[in-house]
Order: sequence, then C-alpha cells, then structure tokens
Amino acid sequence: MKTFSYLLLLFFMMSFAFLSCNQPDNMKEADAALMDTVITEVRDTVITFYPETYEEVLQVVTSYDTVITPRKPDTE
Repeated sequence: MKTFSYLLLLFFMMSFAFLSCNQPDNMKEADAALMDTVITEVRDTVITFYPETYEEVLQVVTSYDTVITPRKPDTE
C-alpha cells in the first residue's frame, strides 16, 4: 500500500508539472506590441584631391540606420 501511495503521489506531481508547462502565456500573440522597423541607407560620395600628384580619389561611403518604433493602434 505504501508503494501505491508513492506512485500515486509521483503521478500527481508529474501531471501537475506537465500541465503547468503547457499552460498558455498570459500575453497572447495578438496582444503583443507591434513594432515598425525602418532601415535607411545613406550614401555619401567623398572626393579627395592630392595636389602633389594631381590625383583624385573617389570613395562612396554607405551607412545604415535602423529605427524600431512601436506601432500605434488603429483608431478606425
């Protein structure tokens, strides 16, 4: 009888652990904050002139900027 009670207790503990792991989170996916991501690309042209050699060097510099902002809810 003692072994049966231990097995029953073990069964209840395992079922409680299983059910607690499978509970849905409080926050639903639809309730999560929506974010807008904007990636901007900026290209600059840099021309360097060396008067000693009369040489010009043309260089294109590209930089990226990422802005992540929360999306405002629609008011329609």
